Amino acid sequence: MMDENRMLNFKPSRERSLYLLLAAPVIALLGVFAMGVKIEWAAAASVKASLARLTSEGEPIGNHTLAQWMDNNTSQETTAQWRDILVATDGLSVRFRDLLPLDDEHELAPSQPSDDADILQRYAQQARPIIEAIEKVKSQPKPVWQPVVFNGFGTLLPDLQGSRSIIYLLSREFRVAVHQRDPSRAIQALDLMLKVADAYDWQIGFVSDFVYFAAVNRHRDQIRQSLAIGFWDNEEQLLQLRDQMNRPHDLHDRLAKAVATERAYQLAEFGITSEGPSYFERESGFEVFPFGTTATTGQSMLERYEQWRDIDMTTAFDQWPTSETSNQEKDELWAFSILGIPVANTAAFIEPFYSNEGSIASTFYRFELNRRWTLTAVAIKLFKLQHDRFPNELSELSEIGLTESDWMVNSQESFGYEVGGRDEVAYLWSIDFETAKRPGGEPVVAKERPLTSDDPIQKIEQFVTEIR
Repeated sequence: MMDENRMLNFKPSRERSLYLLLAAPVIALLGVFAMGVKIEWAAAASVKASLARLTSEGEPIGNHTLAQWMDNNTSQETTAQWRDILVATDGLSVRFRDLLPLDDEHELAPSQPSDDADILQRYAQQARPIIEAIEKVKSQPKPVWQPVVFNGFGTLLPDLQGSRSIIYLLSREFRVAVHQRDPSRAIQALDLMLKVADAYDWQIGFVSDFVYFAAVNRHRDQIRQSLAIGFWDNEEQLLQLRDQMNRPHDLHDRLAKAVATERAYQLAEFGITSEGPSYFERESGFEVFPFGTTATTGQSMLERYEQWRDIDMTTAFDQWPTSETSNQEKDELWAFSILGIPVANTAAFIEPFYSNEGSIASTFYRFELNRRWTLTAVAIKLFKLQHDRFPNELSELSEIGLTESDWMVNSQESFGYEVGGRDEVAYLWSIDFETAKRPGGEPVVAKERPLTSDDPIQKIEQFVTEIR
């Protein structure tokens, strides 16, 4: 009888234990789910507040507001003129397709025989009406407006990309001017290159900035190459070149605008601003995020872009996290998304679209560094004409109007400088970003002049320029 009662008491106890064993994972999952809901709820409120703040500050948060941003920051006064110039330039490019050499494959050489000289001369003659049309376009305080259909990551910028062909045309005009020993014509070509670059300086994302950087850097490359062959021998001409180089950019403001527009592309693409199907969904017909984008992902995206505003471009290489830190951030992003169950996990899809911050900062930094490098090279030649000798050290350039910051790479290092031969040539070198790096990853200026090849392209790639 006693054994029977023990058995009866044991059964409920064993069943309760079994129930508890089965219930424990369910309770744990419910706890995780509840925590995830709480986190997502808080993140959604944060995203809503951030979008409201950005809207009140006039910053774009999607395709519609990107179009308004474009309208507010451009001018339509010269739209038709620039469109005609672009069409004419494209037509000229088609007529000379496969006939023209690539600009950078041939060294600048005044009045030297060249197999391409006749073709370049014919090209220059037919380009003259286009160049005259560019001269007649009245410069505006804002870039030129051209129609753009904003479509998230599918946004195309054909007119912006097409402006590169105008830069190539003016680059060839410059080379013809050098070949014919015509400094006035060469100065004009360089002036117009900057005019075109400024007209299409839309600042609507990293792509537009990089197109602008490429155009202006080509202008600077032409100047350095012409200095290397001793093309300039007139003080007034060099003063004009110096004025062209005295155009420092507010990199922090430029980066802030790029960040604002890049963020808007992502907000539109991943449905955070509810502007309808994304570019991927429209192109593929497949609903990428059937359950929407997690609020935590949106919050993480907004916070990540916000951090860019505090970057000091003069110390860009010290600002970015190590790869180990970046991996840790990715792990945290994954953990956040897991807590967002059952909302779709979008972190793995969105993560590859984050720009490489270190690479972006480096590109902006190099752009300004390239300006100072070219300005210093021009000043060295100007000093040579005024004093009948090259400066013994860069600090002497203060006598012709430069300040110390103009020949400094950063707060501690200046460009490398050396006078060669019998005061016949000077060498100025900048950072070799590929090979000269400290253990911490910050590029440095070589203490001794890097060897150069006879190919002018190699000189540019190795960040060494000659001044004659």
